Amino acid sequence: KFNNQLNPFSTGFVDHTFDLQRNIPHQVFTKSENGWELSANHSLKKSQNRNVTIIHTNDFHSRFEPFESQNKRWGNQGGIARMKDLIDFERSIDPNLFLFDSGDVFQGTPYFNIFKGHPELEWMKKAGYDATTIGNHDFDLGIEHLFQIRKQYDIPTLNCNYQLEDQWKQQNLIQPFKIIEKNDIKMLINILKK
Repeated sequence: KFNNQLNPFSTGFVDHTFDLQRNIPHQVFTKSENGWELSANHSLKKSQNRNVTIIHTNDFHSRFEPFESQNKRWGNQGGIARMKDLIDFERSIDPNLFLFDSGDVFQGTPYFNIFKGHPELEWMKKAGYDATTIGNHDFDLGIEHLFQIRKQYDIPTLNCNYQLEDQWKQQNLIQPFKIIEKNDIKMLINILKK
């Protein structure tokens, strides 16, 4: 089951909830003249529903504070205080919450120009992002700066189609995929950028 709903905090982000069916053995049913029947050599356990909440962010662009009220499209929306409230609220409901970002955390406000991306990655580390990737603006201060800052904050960074220098590969700063396990739920994450 897939439930797509707007969150109550008006941050502009959407949360997605999935129910995953588990414990159904393969080849449980066989075809007969009466249709499909439970195979004689299988017992069907009652399936267990698992709720998994995924919060996905992208294009943060150093937006630590909400947009100004005069902004015609995003007035009084955004900012890390609202994002933190949303993440904490959703985690209080679902401890299996997965938190992802698909890049462009840098650039867009003076915070980036002055602090060079440190508060953005510090925030992501403290927020507990499970995996991130890098967008085009994450390269704005050069690949060496991006390498050093990603190394410093050690946030799981995924990408399988950027051609990066050997230093990235040698230090495992970018992985092609990641398997994340929370309680008894496993999720494989793979990120392609165009």
